[in-house]
Amino acid sequence: MRLTERDRWSLEALAKMRFLATGQIARLFFGSTWGANKRLRRLFDAGLVRVWLRSLAAENVYSITRVGVRVLDADAGVGESIPRGLDGNLKHLLAINDVRISLALGVPA
Repeated sequence: MRLTERDRWSLEALAKMRFLATGQIARLFFGSTWGANKRLRRLFDAGLVRVWLRSLAAENVYSITRVGVRVLDADAGVGESIPRGLDGNLKHLLAINDVRISLALGVPA
């Protein structure tokens, strides 16, 4: 699989924020949920991200895998921890990540 710059940004965000919901990734990098789902599926198929299903009614949650970290280590020196399971405070963590995303999108380039 050939990684785009947006793929690398998505992987870096997952490495730094640990867990991101589909909508959060779409807001950060894609603009549409459909485009985010399509690309995240390719990253999942390549073994770079892991998907967590909380329930059928909730958005999927994504985290980075060891393979994803290795891909980033070659380029960005990212060495964050890899989640082995869903965080017990997942709702809180996703809310914190919402604030981070709002700040990132609100600050002028």
